Amino acid sequence: MERGLNKVSAGKLFIEGIFQKNPVFRLMLGLVPAVGATTVAWNSLLLGLMTAVVLIAAAIVVTLLRPFVPKLVMPIFHIAILTVLVTMVQRLMITVDPHAVVELGIYIPLIVVNAFVLQRLETELLMIPAILDAAGQGIGFTAALVLIGAVREFLAFGRIFDWILMEAEYSPFALANTIPGSLLIVGLLLALVNALAGKGGELNE
Repeated sequence: MERGLNKVSAGKLFIEGIFQKNPVFRLMLGLVPAVGATTVAWNSLLLGLMTAVVLIAAAIVVTLLRPFVPKLVMPIFHIAILTVLVTMVQRLMITVDPHAVVELGIYIPLIVVNAFVLQRLETELLMIPAILDAAGQGIGFTAALVLIGAVREFLAFGRIFDWILMEAEYSPFALANTIPGSLLIVGLLLALVNALAGKGGELNE
């Protein structure tokens, strides 16, 4: 059955996923990796891209197999597909940047239960809208993680993507490299983004 989202243009779904319905800054979903895994911009970018790839691939698989899967077991089916895809992506990333995979640790397997990923798979869209919706949400999530990671890396180490922007013998704001500091930074960025947008974040679509 096609739901209301199928009536929305595919292009609008893509743009909304990046801006109006950004998973982190507007829907306030996926906050665990946004707070815990964004110590530096590079790791943030990798985790965001891995999540985006998994979400897009899962959207394709779920759309193709949805007619053959009973609705009663659909949530379990989503978890199973995500588990397989995350395992494949993680093994691929080990060959590309094993150090980053070690640093990201548990946050890679947690893609399977990321709230915004599971939420997107529940929308019964046609193939093209589903792919663009997943791509928009994935890019929006990646952009949010990179922004948070870049701010934290600059404040903690005076650099972004390992490019030294401010040389100092001590960390400019060492707290940025901790979970409490990350909570503070994410909260301030969330408030700033929503202030610029003219309204508060949305808990649900």
